[in-house]
Amino acid sequence: HRIDGSWYIYYTAAASGEGEATDQDRGIFVLQNDSDDPTQGEWRDRGQLATHQPGIDGTTFVVGDKRYFVYSPYVGPDSVLAIVAMSNPWTLTGEETIIARPDQAWERQGGRQILEGPEFLAGPDGDLFLAYSGSACWSDDYAIGLLRARAGSNPLDAGAWTKLPRPILAKNPQGNVYATGHNGFFEMADGKTWIVYHANPGPGMGCTAKRSPRIQPVHWNADGTPWLDPPTARRTAPAD
Repeated sequence: HRIDGSWYIYYTAAASGEGEATDQDRGIFVLQNDSDDPTQGEWRDRGQLATHQPGIDGTTFVVGDKRYFVYSPYVGPDSVLAIVAMSNPWTLTGEETIIARPDQAWERQGGRQILEGPEFLAGPDGDLFLAYSGSACWSDDYAIGLLRARAGSNPLDAGAWTKLPRPILAKNPQGNVYATGHNGFFEMADGKTWIVYHANPGPGMGCTAKRSPRIQPVHWNADGTPWLDPPTARRTAPAD
């Protein structure tokens, strides 16, 4: 993230020690680099963010002049999505609000009930969108869902967010694409927005090095919501 002239990387880690890390051991940390070029300069450790719950996959965005942090905390058997205000890129302030739970069947595949990997997308009409990954990453049904908050709403209000009932990107057996998930967004020089995500080229491959990154353009409906073409096989050029 490029924030006020510095670069920030939010990452998940667990304390080293004996045994394998569990969900309850994981936390989110942040690094800062004041160089104009993120491949140069020195990265400073800003430490662990004081989230209310252990969790993963932190990200940040600004609405108006206020900054927010969204992550995927572990709450009982579920991984949910929670939001909290920030006073600066490494300090959380105020109460956290859970804005989404894995309450849809497609979010409960692979033996886990998971929402993770939130990524912010600003709509052309001022609406706020959070794309997220649902279900276990080792499931062929790992997919990308979407939350929407109308322009002018308070992002800290759970009632402001509505969930699309179906994923915006999911497996496409006809195109040999499975387990689409964990996305990000970027903008090209021509102003068009693209999505980047990873997927498997066949069924039953799980969370392994067989996954590969994919990109495709984001389209917009007349009502200001984004939509995506079905994912296609590797090295397939997207339609204009």
